Amino acid sequence: MPSLFRTAGHVVRALVPVLAAALPAAPAVGQSTDGARSWSVGLGVVAMRLPDYRGSDESSNRVLPFPAVTYEGPRLQVGREGVRAGLLEGSRFELDVSLNGSLPVRSAGNRAREGMDDLDPTVEVGPSLRAWLWRDPARRSEFALLMPLRATLSVDGSGPHMHGWQFAPRLHWRGHDVPGLEGWRVDLSGGPMWGSRRWHAYFYDVPPQDARADRPAYAAPGGYAGLQGMLSASREVGRWGLFGFVRADHLRGAVFEASPLVRRTSHASIGIGLTRSLWSSAATGSP
Repeated sequence: MPSLFRTAGHVVRALVPVLAAALPAAPAVGQSTDGARSWSVGLGVVAMRLPDYRGSDESSNRVLPFPAVTYEGPRLQVGREGVRAGLLEGSRFELDVSLNGSLPVRSAGNRAREGMDDLDPTVEVGPSLRAWLWRDPARRSEFALLMPLRATLSVDGSGPHMHGWQFAPRLHWRGHDVPGLEGWRVDLSGGPMWGSRRWHAYFYDVPPQDARADRPAYAAPGGYAGLQGMLSASREVGRWGLFGFVRADHLRGAVFEASPLVRRTSHASIGIGLTRSLWSSAATGSP
């Protein structure tokens, strides 16, 4: 069972940047006028270089497979950024299910955490309100404010464990066929993050029993958690998809910046991958 939970954590964490970059573009929820719906099922693989955790000065390379599943209906989409559903048809607001997470960290392989308990993979899930600020169907570009509120759980052999919550509002721009990148979809998003005491404690606390001369005991407070931004690009060629992303984190001014486990206040993650659609359905009318 432990290996099953860890594998699930790996995949969930990989899906966050991967889905934002890889899955096919689709019209906004609630914009269908003919009740059409379609679906696609496939596989993908992504190669990434990620820091062990936000604030770590050590990184690792990961190669992970993932399912590439999409569904597009008149008021519901599954795929890009989780699940999206329109609050009101024709409105400027949507209610999404937001997903995020983190990969496990073996403390024996990280100098800052040497001798401490390992970090289990986490899953973050919760509602997200999307407010459309601007949309231009003719030029195929859009601009929105996303406001996700997510609860954090770690998963291990004994089951899930709650670790508080986080709030990460961000501005999000998406463009199709932008000058110089014809045939590509480009996404750019970023904003501040806030988290509860329990969420920060999981990553940045140093219990008294783990303290040493170069790693004093520390209790992280709740509050501001720094900035995060991501740039991604993707395109489709037949049943194949190509994508890549770069994500940047800046922790200067975060309430846990003084933790001895924070060794760097800025770093970047990068990834590139492929998807292959295996089965799909052309849009059909509503039953």
